[in-house]
Amino acid sequence: MVLLDGAYAGPSVVGEDAADLAFDMFWDGFAEVSLLPAVLEAVIADHARKCRP
Repeated sequence: MVLLDGAYAGPSVVGEDAADLAFDMFWDGFAEVSLLPAVLEAVIADHARKCRP
């Protein structure tokens, strides 16, 4: 799954974009709420992997 959102282009804290996009999928009704734990786990794990030196 790939999430792209140009509305949040600009300075922000690390991880804010990932959290916004992950939750917006569910808030906007694009994904079933039952998938929330798995999606959040994948987003957090991938984001953490990319932040490692």
